[in-house]
Amino acid sequence: TEEIGDEQLILYDGRPLKHGQRYALGFRAIRDGHLPAYRETLGRMSSLLRRSASPAIVPIFWSNDDGSMAGYYDFNKKTLASFTAATGLARDALPPLKNAENMSPRMSRNTFMPDVPEGVIPDDHPWLRYVRYHAGNYAAVSRAGMEGLQSGWPGALMGDIGCMSGPLYVARGYYPPIYQAPMNLASFYQYNFWFHHYSFAIAAVRMGNRDKPLSVLTSAAYTAWGGAFQRGVLYHILSEAPQCVGFWSLDARQDHLYQLEEESYDALREVATKVAPVAEFLQQARVPRARIALLLDLAQLCFNATDRHQTTEFMRTSLGNIQRAGARVDLIASEEVLRGDAARYDLIIVCGHHWMMAGVKAALEAYVKNGGTVVCDGATTIPIEGAE
Repeated sequence: TEEIGDEQLILYDGRPLKHGQRYALGFRAIRDGHLPAYRETLGRMSSLLRRSASPAIVPIFWSNDDGSMAGYYDFNKKTLASFTAATGLARDALPPLKNAENMSPRMSRNTFMPDVPEGVIPDDHPWLRYVRYHAGNYAAVSRAGMEGLQSGWPGALMGDIGCMSGPLYVARGYYPPIYQAPMNLASFYQYNFWFHHYSFAIAAVRMGNRDKPLSVLTSAAYTAWGGAFQRGVLYHILSEAPQCVGFWSLDARQDHLYQLEEESYDALREVATKVAPVAEFLQQARVPRARIALLLDLAQLCFNATDRHQTTEFMRTSLGNIQRAGARVDLIASEEVLRGDAARYDLIIVCGHHWMMAGVKAALEAYVKNGGTVVCDGATTIPIEGAE
């Protein structure tokens, strides 16, 4: 957008966010002003494609390519008025914000996180309500996309690729239990040379979306690490029984990497050669049920401003350590704990939590009383009665 004040995404310090030379729109502005056109366009596009395709084809659409600019917390006056109408809360009910730490200067300058003391957080804390509202606006965009695609091609699959750093980036509104809810795939993509821990990304996108097929869009060339790294990532993705894996190329954006990408196709061909004979079995694969869950509480995500929110590094390391011990483990979100899903697991592990929703704490204590086991590491400061 150019100079349309109602649509500009306004940062906490009052600056309009720019992406290149243009002003960025926020999720709320897209929801309020552009969904009918978005829905109609996708319906028309999918209908045209359907006429030219075999009836046996089940199409897969990835949507919202790198929509993460719109995900910055938006303090546009119209957005705040919409938030007040939805929640009854005014801006002065929100906590003060500060620049996020441990990020690049450019990203830290535009990324603000709430300054909230450590401890047990009410489930209806104003900032948690803002985050749910914010992510819910993006969910409305995805719902319109699903409606459009389904109107033109019933049965089509849709997955989100809205954030280049994976499915969990709460500082931009990407929280899987909310923003992935309207879609029928649990889907994400990641830049090849940034955040490559696909184990964590796959576990994160499944939070609140466990019954959906997995969909991963990944790079055709891991230029920074070479073919061996690329093969390892692809085999790891395949071990999670995805419904579909897609590839994208940097050719058009970074011409100097073109030759490296051409060379990297050798690694793709090597994987394809080995996979082809067992493709039929891979298509029937099912991921074994995990008996262990690692908690990832929404309050911890929202208020831990010392973590790099593209990667959630402490939790990523915790998940990796448990996996290296030979255990299959899920990430479990606050919403899942609150609706009783902890009972599906024999063990819940809590690592490094300095903030926790009161309802989650109570649910974990009830889980222990009913025979479950909760283990907290030494870095967790939230007391959970009965935990080991």
